[in-house]
Amino acid sequence: QFSTEEKSLILLNAVVLSDEEIAGVGDTLKEIPEDVIEVISDENVADYVADRNEEASVSFCRDSYGFESKIICAGNSYAYFSVPYDRGWSAMVNGEEVEIINSNGMMIVPVAVGENIIEFDYRIPGFKAGAVVSVISLTAFVLLWVLSKKHRCGN
Repeated sequence: QFSTEEKSLILLNAVVLSDEEIAGVGDTLKEIPEDVIEVISDENVADYVADRNEEASVSFCRDSYGFESKIICAGNSYAYFSVPYDRGWSAMVNGEEVEIINSNGMMIVPVAVGENIIEFDYRIPGFKAGAVVSVISLTAFVLLWVLSKKHRCGN
């Protein structure tokens, strides 16, 4: 119902959620009325960007396991990260683990009024299980190899 250009303008002020995810955010996020959507245009996009910048990340750093961001919020809300959602991500806000919500393939996390330190950590799904299976398999291989050498030498 909206053009690609209109969608990009709408997403300056919105996130896309499934019905299940909408139920999970409670009253923190509200549906945007159609009359507000019509107000967003190329002429006033700078105002929307300025509004978003008021609660944008004030610091950001990354390492080989993820990233950390500091955001100062005027009220309880959700922080949007244009980082592809994957089940390998985990997040902590102010030292407490929080659920990451998949917003149309990107990530949002709940934040509170004031300063929020948001930490994202990525671990490859299945890595630990794969490592355990590999160690067990290598151990079994070495054990069988040693036993086969002893058996040949015994003949």
